[in-house]
Amino acid sequence: MRRGTWVAALVVLSLAAACGSDDDGDGPLGVVEFVVTPETVTAGASVLAAWEVTGSQSVRLEACTGFAPGDDASFCPGGTVRIVGLADPTLRVGSQLVPVWEPTRFLLTALGRGGRTVASEWREVAIESTAGDHPRIEEFRANPRAIDPGDTVQLIYRVRNVTRIELADATGDPIHTSTWRLIETIDADGAGNVDGTRDVTPTTSRLYGIKLAGADGAVLGFASVTVRSSLPTVPNIVAFTADPMEVDEGQTVTLHWATENATALSISPTVPGFTGAEADGSLEFAPAFTGLGDTREAVTIYTLTAQNGTFADTATLGITVRARPVIDSFTAIPEAVTVGTPVTLSWATTRADEVVITAAPPDATLPATFALDGTATVTPAVTTTYTLTATGSIATPTTATATVTVSAAPVVAIDSFTASPERIAEGGTSVTLSWATTNATGVSITAVPADSTLPGSFAVDGTATVDPVQTTVYTLTASGPSGPISRTATVEVVEVGDVVITEVMFDPAGVADTAGEWFEVTNAGGAAIDLAGFVLRAGTASYSVPASAPDALAIGDWFVFGINASTAANGGVTVDYQYNTLSLPNTGALALSVEFDGVVIDAVNYTIGAWTEGNSLTLNPAHINAVDNDTAGNWCAARTGDTYGTAGNHGTPGAANACP
Repeated sequence: MRRGTWVAALVVLSLAAACGSDDDGDGPLGVVEFVVTPETVTAGASVLAAWEVTGSQSVRLEACTGFAPGDDASFCPGGTVRIVGLADPTLRVGSQLVPVWEPTRFLLTALGRGGRTVASEWREVAIESTAGDHPRIEEFRANPRAIDPGDTVQLIYRVRNVTRIELADATGDPIHTSTWRLIETIDADGAGNVDGTRDVTPTTSRLYGIKLAGADGAVLGFASVTVRSSLPTVPNIVAFTADPMEVDEGQTVTLHWATENATALSISPTVPGFTGAEADGSLEFAPAFTGLGDTREAVTIYTLTAQNGTFADTATLGITVRARPVIDSFTAIPEAVTVGTPVTLSWATTRADEVVITAAPPDATLPATFALDGTATVTPAVTTTYTLTATGSIATPTTATATVTVSAAPVVAIDSFTASPERIAEGGTSVTLSWATTNATGVSITAVPADSTLPGSFAVDGTATVDPVQTTVYTLTASGPSGPISRTATVEVVEVGDVVITEVMFDPAGVADTAGEWFEVTNAGGAAIDLAGFVLRAGTASYSVPASAPDALAIGDWFVFGINASTAANGGVTVDYQYNTLSLPNTGALALSVEFDGVVIDAVNYTIGAWTEGNSLTLNPAHINAVDNDTAGNWCAARTGDTYGTAGNHGTPGAANACP
């Protein structure tokens, strides 16, 4: 377990006064000496930064971390520089214990009058691995680190890969080991380890050092003890600890601190809940993981700074946080679908060793295995929540969810499909087809018989203009999630020649023309014909058949239009529909037509010669069509045997003609 390490601010302050001069003279500004020792330590150990300057007002100690390895061109290439808090920055001869957690470069600057500065060469401290056989200190500290005069303090040490060490008082001159006062020489065990404690009772603040035995033995580390009576007004950090020192991401640690003579406290980086208002205290917080990329473990260095005027004391500790796996993204696209629609699950993770995706309720389309980053296609039948679980180096997994809302396939509906107008004449008014649908994804329209004027593509809601030449059934088919449905719209087309004039009584006997005139038409088409809306025209006069006309005329049937529907008044003819405003000539040119939608369906133009009153003009049954009835030779006078009514008139109204 890593332990907290403190900067020995108070001890070093007294040591600096003992080790050199603090003269206020204005000699030349310069750095006489700047040493950082040891040059190699394990993470969390402290190094001693010692200096001697001349002509200065104060000094500044800077530490650089995160620099580009191997780049010696400048002090801190690509790294981060921080200012190390000094117990008394005005000392011209001084030293400071600084904990080091990663490769660090130190730079000392002497600050003179008028903003003048002189900087030292920078010194680099390397971090050595705890593996291997090189000599190293795993722990060297004083407990407690601050005492009252006459109290006893325990020096705790754990040293590895050595044969013999020397524990000494380095207060007088920490840089030159030959001046250290030896306290004890300690032999290592058979494994090369030295573990133990030593009680000391200093009367003034002291700096203790451990070095390899011998005159040239390398310095391994330092520990400091502050005796309060030596510096009663200088801030002192008595304790700064965290328990535990290693946690999984999301777990909490308890931070504890105890200080003396401090007017302001701060912790960097910021600890949630720490206000600096209490000299002694504790709080619980969850330290953040600060590693990048696939790093599974990271140490965050927390620095407690106690200040009192220009004096400061700092203590640091490192908390190791083991990372939880990270789910960078987990999505379901689309998030809302209808039954049967596929959905793509996509995910990306970091620091994960395994990914599992489950579905609630279960989804048979979900694969059984998953990559750390990837996609999967599923087709949920109902609303489903997918849970991605990423496991990594720690026991606690990370989860994320994505919910897909599934609705029943929407019912496709044809809200309307109409043809306007529904009846036209061949070559007459154009027809507008109009339609509206719901939930349709596509629409098609077909015609029976085929209609060359029908467009080729259609919107789900819209209109189309057509010009059918015969009665046509249009079928609209709407497709969509619930399957295709259809609706029809019929356009009745009255073709030229569908209605043929087959008999005309223009000169009745026994009754006035205004009572006994009539004419007959026949349905020569292929379907029943509604005569409502037809226009009857004789000469320049016309009559429009209203909607109240009789039922549609069946194929092959006859229909009689007359000037008077009363058999008592019209000479006994049965009239199917009575018109008015028309008058048929008895001599000269007979011009009679039936029209619909502005189109002449049939017309008779006959020159009346010598004619026997009371006889109708009849069309030969062999020529019942709109072309042949234009030929005068296909017409003849009614036979005298075909008498109707009581007025002596001859004809076959509403029946087959006998001609010739």
